[in-house]
Amino acid sequence: MTPSRSGDFLFVRRSDAPSVPTAPQLEARPTVASTLRRRAVHLFCVLCLVFLSTAQLHAQSDKEADPDPDDFLNIDKEAVLDKQSLAKNFSYPDSAKKAGLQGTVRVKVLIGKDGTPERYLITEGVAPILDSAAAQAVMKAGYTAASYHGVLLKSWMEVPIIFRFNNVKKPPIRFESDPEGDGYEHCQFDINRLYDSLNRTQMGFQKVPILKLDLVVDASGKILALQCASTCAPEARAEVERVLRTLSITPGFRNGQAAIDHVRLVIDCNAFIKP
Repeated sequence: MTPSRSGDFLFVRRSDAPSVPTAPQLEARPTVASTLRRRAVHLFCVLCLVFLSTAQLHAQSDKEADPDPDDFLNIDKEAVLDKQSLAKNFSYPDSAKKAGLQGTVRVKVLIGKDGTPERYLITEGVAPILDSAAAQAVMKAGYTAASYHGVLLKSWMEVPIIFRFNNVKKPPIRFESDPEGDGYEHCQFDINRLYDSLNRTQMGFQKVPILKLDLVVDASGKILALQCASTCAPEARAEVERVLRTLSITPGFRNGQAAIDHVRLVIDCNAFIKP
């Protein structure tokens, strides 16, 4: 700044005068209120992210993987099938009857924690129309979920659905076993096929009119033992065992789970002895 004197006045050149900052050059200083607002918004966003992450983790933990149909589950209370609801929803298609289709369809069903059937697998089928009818009946039936120490669990249950004509002439073979009770069913197999497959010559060795055999079937449907419960010819017993081992046997069930079963076969040998 260069001063110059003119007369009695002191002038300062404008070019040397200190510059006054313009509006754009003024630096805005944040107030306390605006700073607090920014920090509050930042904290809110952080809390939202934490909440969403926690909710996602809980959702992933709550979503349990479905057990495999062949997995062993550690449970102390098995799932129970409501037989009345199953019978109510059972339907034997007329077209299947006209076609002469009958047999046993085995369906595995996944039961949710609330007792709702979630999905199914056909483990042994007869024909598509009967398989579909069996699946519909199983999926519409009611269930009580399995549990372990009071905690409800998902579990698989195998349900046999039997399609059989009522007007078919019964073969001279029947079961003589303890009556079935709540949650208990005896093993099943095609008695008609057993009768048709027996060799009449071998059965003819049985001189006593009634042949009684005690049959033991394991939880997988395999024969563990077949013993004579009355006087019987070894040839006749061996023939019955031979045919039984060719059949598909549905194991007995206790509370919806396959179990070892003991049944007695009673065969009227007059049907084989007669010429």
